Amino acid sequence: MNSDVKPRVFPTPMRRHIVADVPLDYVTAYLSQAETHQILFMDFSEDVELGEHQHEAQWGVVLEGRIDLMV
Repeated sequence: MNSDVKPRVFPTPMRRHIVADVPLDYVTAYLSQAETHQILFMDFSEDVELGEHQHEAQWGVVLEGRIDLMV
């Protein structure tokens, strides 16, 4: 395997979801959505810095790498 190629974090079934329209460079987000849930599987190919923003209640899991979050 070429060491320059980043291995995929998500397996093929997750990558078959709709690709969400996320207005961030270096981010691919796969969307699973129904009446009872909305899940984004987000893959960052580069570091991304987000400005201050807010959401309703939510939670996240980091599978690889790290996140610095200020609440």
